[in-house]
Amino acid sequence: MRLWDSVKAAASGVEDDGTYDAPNSPDNCAARRAAAFKMTAEDLGLPVDWGNAPFGVIIEWGGRQGVSTLTAFANGGASLLHEDGSGIIGRQNHVHVVKQAKRLVASAAGLAPLPSPTDAPSPPAPGSVRFYFLTQPLLSSAEVAGGDLLSGASPLSPLMAVADELISELSQYLLTDVEPAGRPKPMEFVKALAIVAVIGGMTYAASLIHSPWIRWPLVCVGLFFTAAALFVLYAMLAGPRDEPDHGDQPAARQREGGHGAIER
Repeated sequence: MRLWDSVKAAASGVEDDGTYDAPNSPDNCAARRAAAFKMTAEDLGLPVDWGNAPFGVIIEWGGRQGVSTLTAFANGGASLLHEDGSGIIGRQNHVHVVKQAKRLVASAAGLAPLPSPTDAPSPPAPGSVRFYFLTQPLLSSAEVAGGDLLSGASPLSPLMAVADELISELSQYLLTDVEPAGRPKPMEFVKALAIVAVIGGMTYAASLIHSPWIRWPLVCVGLFFTAAALFVLYAMLAGPRDEPDHGDQPAARQREGGHGAIER
C-alpha cells in the first residue's frame, strides 16, 4: 500500500523530496500548539457541510523533551511538536503522513462521544496521555493512563495505535539524515577476520567428511559464506566511510530532539 500510495501521488504530480520543516525554538512550538487548538474547519478548507464530526485530533504526553504534541487534521495536515523546541511539521507532499493524518481524524469520528467538553487545553498528568477532538463548535478532551492504552483497556487504545503510525511516518524524515560513521575501527577489522577464519575452518572441516552426499553440500554452503565474509572485509578495506564534518551536526541535534515515540 505504501508503494501504491507513492505511485498515485507521483502520477498526480506530487513529489516528496524527503525534506521537511521544523520549529526553531520552544516559543515557536508553543505558538504552533496554540494555533492548532484554534483551528477551524473553514481554516482547513473543508466542506461547509462538514457537520459535527471531528476535523482535528491533538494528542499530548510528557517525556524527556517536555510535553509533546501530535496534531492531525482532516485535510492531511500534521505536526509533532516538543516543548523543548524540536519536532517536525508535515507538508502536503509528505504522502504517507497526509494519509495517516486523515486516517487518524477519521478513526476519531466513532469515538467523538467519549471525551468531555473543555474550555482550555491543559497538560496531561505524568504517565498519562490527553486526547483532544476538534469539532464544531466544541473542543473536547479525555485523559487516559499510559498503561491502559498499552494494555488495550481504554476505548482510545485503537486511536493511539493509529497515532503511533502517524508518529512513525513523521519520524521517517528525521531519520533520513544518517550521520557518517567514520572509518571502521581496528577491532571491527579483527572481528571480520575472525569471522572469515571461523567460516573457512568449518568449510575445511566439512571437506574432510567421508560421505560425498554430506561433504559437498556442506562445502558449497561454507564456500558461499566464506566468500560473503571476504566481500565484507574487502568492502571495509576498499570503501572507508566518510568522516563526519561540522555540517552534519545540526541534523544530528535535530534528530536527537525529534524522535516521536511516545514514552508511556
